[in-house]
Amino acid sequence: MKKIFLAFFVMLLAGAQIQAQTLCFNPAALYGDSATSKTWYPTDFNGDGYPDIATFRNSKVAILFSSAMGIFSGPTYYGTLSNWINSMCTADFNSDGHPDVAVCGANNISISLGSATGSLTPFAAYTVTSAYEAVCSADFNNDGHADVAATRWSDSTLSIFFGSATGALSPAVNYNTGWVPMDIKAADFNSDGHQDLAITSYSTVSVFLGSATGAIISRTTYSLGGMVGFSCISDFNNDGHPDVALLKNAYDLSILIGSSTGALAAPLTYTLGTTTRMSLSAADFNNDGYMDLVTATLYNNVVSVMLGSATGSFVTPPIQFGAGICPYPVCSADFNNDGRPDIAAEDTTYKVAVLLNCTTTGIEQFNANKNKVSIHPNPASSQINIQAEAELGTITVYNALGQVVEVLQVKNTQTQLNISAYASGIYTVLAQGAYTKFIKE
Repeated sequence: MKKIFLAFFVMLLAGAQIQAQTLCFNPAALYGDSATSKTWYPTDFNGDGYPDIATFRNSKVAILFSSAMGIFSGPTYYGTLSNWINSMCTADFNSDGHPDVAVCGANNISISLGSATGSLTPFAAYTVTSAYEAVCSADFNNDGHADVAATRWSDSTLSIFFGSATGALSPAVNYNTGWVPMDIKAADFNSDGHQDLAITSYSTVSVFLGSATGAIISRTTYSLGGMVGFSCISDFNNDGHPDVALLKNAYDLSILIGSSTGALAAPLTYTLGTTTRMSLSAADFNNDGYMDLVTATLYNNVVSVMLGSATGSFVTPPIQFGAGICPYPVCSADFNNDGRPDIAAEDTTYKVAVLLNCTTTGIEQFNANKNKVSIHPNPASSQINIQAEAELGTITVYNALGQVVEVLQVKNTQTQLNISAYASGIYTVLAQGAYTKFIKE
């Protein structure tokens, strides 16, 4: 009985340690030159299991390819349109298993098809009468093919272009959006199995409910009482219904909780400071089961993370991490496949600032690592112990830039590593095919 109680106490202690861990990101590593864009799209274009980043510069699409350590190469540029690109999205438009790209610009909606290597074909352009400003993709008519939805300022229009098995688009079906549509996102807001749309427009957000045919059947508009910009859709309170996060007046965050009917609750608004916030992305950065948010803080050279909770509320003030010079677009994905969402942002020098997530949850010591590789003490200043259930074999140590610091062969299940000469920072140990991080004090 005492053993059972002791085991239960250890599990409680482990849980307490998990909750008490501090959010951690490695110092930003800068790669290549990126591309001026409002939004980035993490997508595995070349099928290697690591999310890449698609973005654009002027009239070309750029892809930055990721690797096992979250290190990016490129960008590699594809296609040249006659006018600048205003927005883009990714989807498999021709159902061949490879991600494709849709962009909108001054006089066209264009599709570029992907391939097994990640390369893109020349754009197939569909001429339109005026410029579209924002674009997204979903299967709106439930035919198994990705469609395109786009908004334009000039006449406050929402256009839906239905897709096909070849990736070709049909002529637009148009709807009125209200004054000056800004951003567009797709989700099933009323849980009926049909994709809906959320569109920000000056000081409002509108939910357009879809149907089995792809036709819009209703529109409900919610006033935010201020200038609304970028949006993000996620289930912030874990009730199974999509919620909406918005940046308002450049400084505030508003959360509108969704419901089974598609109706949104009154906004919960948080003041994030007096510095302009640009772009939003959602992920569970601290692995507590609740979605968090990250935004780029334009003039402070940081990205700001707001931790979420079970109720959909957020902890403020935000936690800030350096991200190059004046970061603008921001996205999140697990770029190095270690089970932790990372952050990527573009700074004004056109560099990609990648912040790999180094948050520890204590799980490494309580049956988290699939290969049972553990490191202790952690943090450490002079020596660490590496232990596993089977022979460790080759151990590789990487620094925060992905550079190899040390390689050793171990024929036992445990070893000691002298780290006294290591510079202070975050390191990654690769052993038995698993990545485990430690902190050198």
